[in-house]
Amino acid sequence: MNKKKVAFIGRPFDDNWGLEDPTGKSDAEFQIIMEELRKKILVLIDAMKATAGCLLPQTR
Repeated sequence: MNKKKVAFIGRPFDDNWGLEDPTGKSDAEFQIIMEELRKKILVLIDAMKATAGCLLPQTR
């Protein structure tokens, strides 16, 4: 698979998942890439839930 690189643009969180651009691909290839994206989003959601307590402001 030929993967395009995306430059870091200076955000506190910037993750390159290395997904191919599905533009112009066959329907089957498009579905494979979308499934990879879905899985990566679910992992990100789980990671955010696991660290949510660390990101909340501390109140006294």
